[in-house]
Amino acid sequence: MFALGDLSDADRDMAGIATRHAAVVAANIRTLITDDGTLNTYEKIPTLIAIPLGPEGGAGSLGDGLASAATISELKGREMGVANLDELFDAAATAT
Repeated sequence: MFALGDLSDADRDMAGIATRHAAVVAANIRTLITDDGTLNTYEKIPTLIAIPLGPEGGAGSLGDGLASAATISELKGREMGVANLDELFDAAATAT
């Protein structure tokens, strides 16, 4: 049995966490189908808080300390994670 997403209170309720769960589940299913490799387990990550304020500002905490506005804008504020979604769905952003 495989489970992913918000099925437990063992981790935070975030889309990014569900995406990480899904990656582990997909890799384990691939391993079982091909009988090549070892099964993986999901490892919790430290608490991450990123609050972008426009393309150049923001604040946050990255588990072990505060994150600067430059760090938050680089991680999330400039393009709100669109590049990660482009890669996940094999899609290119288009202007409308």
